[in-house]
Amino acid sequence: MIHPVRVSDGSGIWYPDDLVAGLEWVFHNFDRDEPAVVNLSSGGYSLWGDAIRDAKNRLADAGAVVVVAASNDDEDACNWADLRTNVRVINVGASSPGDTRLPSSNWGSCVHIFAPGHENAVAKHGSDTELGYRSGTSLAAPMVAGAAAQILQRDPATVPFMVKEILQGSATAITPPNLNGSPPYLLNAWHTFTKVGGPNAISSHPSEPSFVHGGTWVVLPFGGNDVWSHQWEISKNGGSFKPVGQSTAYTYLPIEWEWTTLEVRVTSTTQAGPEPVVVNTRTISIEPTFTGPCTPHVIC
Repeated sequence: MIHPVRVSDGSGIWYPDDLVAGLEWVFHNFDRDEPAVVNLSSGGYSLWGDAIRDAKNRLADAGAVVVVAASNDDEDACNWADLRTNVRVINVGASSPGDTRLPSSNWGSCVHIFAPGHENAVAKHGSDTELGYRSGTSLAAPMVAGAAAQILQRDPATVPFMVKEILQGSATAITPPNLNGSPPYLLNAWHTFTKVGGPNAISSHPSEPSFVHGGTWVVLPFGGNDVWSHQWEISKNGGSFKPVGQSTAYTYLPIEWEWTTLEVRVTSTTQAGPEPVVVNTRTISIEPTFTGPCTPHVIC
């Protein structure tokens, strides 16, 4: 269901406090038991900027995926208070047909992903059939909101921060130049994504209870045609990678007192959309951990 929330009067005039009121209305009225995506094709405020930012953050903290246009000033989005949001909010820049940043789009670390925003087709005001064409981040943000809704349709339990991570993890690269510190993520609605969960430090001391002796890593795939194959490989002390398994999980148990810098790599393959094969590779570097008087050179 799409639910419009109007913050302007009948002539299209509105003020920043109207926007805060609209966000507060959504906060009090959206169903916490159902997934929700809020698209805000409006961003870049100094007046009332802190209040707008706080309203966005509050809505995201309540469980809604909040997607915001990063505005069109060709400057650092972090200059605007309302765009200095928490990690759950998704600020969207606009890309051009060449997969570069649209020259008018804001940029910088407060932009989290780019999406097409040049001459996008829109339903034209005053007509039930006619299309218009508009450019800017206000057109890019709804594309990301729609992609977020697809993710939630597939898995309604996905939390806002994970939605953001899936969007970024499955993105293609936006082309330099002029990214100016922006993350190089360009929306890819096929959403093929893998995440690897597991420790980033392990101990080779089997009797030390404070640390994990060895470790288990699990690959968490998302998207594609839901049929994935995996290949785990490990590298010790910068050596070549060797295959060690093909399941969704891999466990490494070191020899006692083994001093090894370990890299665990998994390559996951699926089929998605018109692309015959999509490959995602994740590598984790694991440093060994020793405690107390025990070191590689001092035996307990």
